[in-house]
Amino acid sequence: MAYSLRYASAIFFCLSALLGCELPKDPSRTSQTVRGDVLIVGTDGPVPPENEAEKAALTRLAANLNARLEYRQAGIHALAADLESGEIHVLAGGLPRNTPFKNRFGLSSPVSEVLLDGKREKTVFAIRKGENGFLLQVNKAVGD
Repeated sequence: MAYSLRYASAIFFCLSALLGCELPKDPSRTSQTVRGDVLIVGTDGPVPPENEAEKAALTRLAANLNARLEYRQAGIHALAADLESGEIHVLAGGLPRNTPFKNRFGLSSPVSEVLLDGKREKTVFAIRKGENGFLLQVNKAVGD
């Protein structure tokens, strides 16, 4: 009986490891959609963003994905809706790490800093929640 349990546990472990090879995933296929096509970035500020670190990271991300970079400018709430629906791929432009949207979206590693109410706040990019493969790509571009 103990042998059967160990055998079953070993099989379960091996299958789990094999399934884990496909992680992280993009349930909405953002990485695949952008790769070789267009990376759509939404901003509620200037186009392209004035922050050099953000511009450089977005340019690297597009290059890493062999994609053309396209910006869309709108109000923050319209952009949030566009991000959730997949009409844009990244929300950029001085978004503070403690954004009220932090529970709705996946957030990148810090990109830069912005001065808010006299305090320096780290800025991030927002992506669709659950797009962990794409988030890895974004964080790679931020960290390059």
